[in-house]
Amino acid sequence: MPDRDVQSIRDLIYYQYSKIIAKRAFSASDGKSAKNEHYGFIKKTFRELKDGIKTWSEGGQKGREARRDTSQIFQMKNMISAV
Repeated sequence: MPDRDVQSIRDLIYYQYSKIIAKRAFSASDGKSAKNEHYGFIKKTFRELKDGIKTWSEGGQKGREARRDTSQIFQMKNMISAV
């Protein structure tokens, strides 16, 4: 379930991307456990992406492991370009 601050498709993409970053950076088993254990990090990353403080490439640098999931990230970039 997305956060209450998710108001648009773009927000949803940013939120999901934030969960991917947290999952990889903290070696969580899945997005749900990442949300349960690192909600503050996800929320902060989401807000920074939404406010333009972070960009796609900076978000991926938080944990180099996040780049390994390139297919999911690539799909989200294509989705946001269409929005």
